[in-house]
Amino acid sequence: MKKKRFSFKKLLFILIIIGWGMLFIYSFNSKNSHEQETFQIEYKDSINKYCKEFDVDKYLVYAMIKQESNFNNQAISSAKARGLMQLTEDTFNWLKPQLGESSTTYDDLFDADTNIRYGVFFISILQKSFSEQNTVVAAYNAGMNITTEWLQDSNYSNDGATLNNIPYKETANYVDIVDYNYKKYLEIYKDK
Repeated sequence: MKKKRFSFKKLLFILIIIGWGMLFIYSFNSKNSHEQETFQIEYKDSINKYCKEFDVDKYLVYAMIKQESNFNNQAISSAKARGLMQLTEDTFNWLKPQLGESSTTYDDLFDADTNIRYGVFFISILQKSFSEQNTVVAAYNAGMNITTEWLQDSNYSNDGATLNNIPYKETANYVDIVDYNYKKYLEIYKDK
């Protein structure tokens, strides 16, 4: 009789361990699934194509689109910026001749592929002007000229390349959020 109780306790212990293991696996998979829903990958073909063409990190583009429009290609900001990457009309008009396009209109930025092409091209231009990724992101939000001014001011940059302090709260928050998104995209998708 004593031997059977020992076996029952041993079996119960093993079942508890298995249960905990299954719960851990379920919660891990559930967390990954939730993160993949939160940090989705959409418009993959267009993003891969233009990131390769313009030599831009696709995870940075995903991180920026997530913050700019949350993958809503019909998004319009209070500043009338349009589409996935929230490009303003002034930025569009500045980029258009550099891309050698004459027939594309501002309304075409509601087309995901067109918007991604312009947005990724813009990032590639910013990367040629600014060496540090968060500075590129700041320039995307605040503008190239103001970012250049900040880099030349010792109140905002110690080395002329990195922004240690961003005076616009909106831009500082934007940079922090995009940086967080970027790290999450790398964590979830980099080796998959």
